[in-house]
Amino acid sequence: MGAPAMAQNGGAVSVVVNGSPVAFSGQGPVQSGRRVLVPLRGVLEKLGAYVSYDSASQEVRAVRNEQQIVLPIGGYTAQVDGNPVKLDVPAKVLNGSTMVPLRFVAEALGASVDYSGATQTVTINAGGGDGGGGGRPQRPPRDPGDGRPANVDAPAYRAGLNQATKDRQAGLPLDYRAALVPFLERQKVEFQRGYRSGTADARRDPTSIPTPAPRPGPGDDAFHAGYKQGQRDFLTKMIADPGRTWPDYAASVEGDFRAGYRAGR
Repeated sequence: MGAPAMAQNGGAVSVVVNGSPVAFSGQGPVQSGRRVLVPLRGVLEKLGAYVSYDSASQEVRAVRNEQQIVLPIGGYTAQVDGNPVKLDVPAKVLNGSTMVPLRFVAEALGASVDYSGATQTVTINAGGGDGGGGGRPQRPPRDPGDGRPANVDAPAYRAGLNQATKDRQAGLPLDYRAALVPFLERQKVEFQRGYRSGTADARRDPTSIPTPAPRPGPGDDAFHAGYKQGQRDFLTKMIADPGRTWPDYAASVEGDFRAGYRAGR
């Protein structure tokens, strides 16, 4: 078992989850002001959370029991179930490790946290997490329709999460089905545009097909999915019919949208 890491103030900070000490093989916990920062994965996965890091947006995402937090690196405003929450210390990268404020993250995911200044020990009760280290991190929320793990990094998941937040703030009934129809209509338009563009490029020059430039807006993922599908259909089957493949794509984004909406309610 690894030794507790030295904090910035010279003392050693230890972390215990459900009675089991957490060993850190690389960068360990550090103190930043009055807060303790810990490596992203070690402790959070021991809490039973599903953890991911979006390098493009530099955001940490963690999900546990359908509770979700989004934590920007260097930012002082996090999102908890779609609601903004102010931080007094931001997440940061230290010696190549992504460090997150332990108390905020643990409590936002439903765990209780105590700190002993005398022993410099953080004690966490995860209430069902993997305290003993023998279980698996929790998977992302499952879509109730097909049992498929939702992709918390997918644009459709984020769209559902954001829509639920808007509906709640507007006092609207929190029913994903009302928001799903216009979302899918927008996705279908972009998918079909991408499909037509992909087949046109494949028909024009099958030996050298360009990658389409990024398109602004939430439909960019649907456009690129349609573009790639149009390429494949034309080059392998010599057909060009977006109506054949749209239902499969629609089913995948619908599941992620629904899971995001449920998480944001």
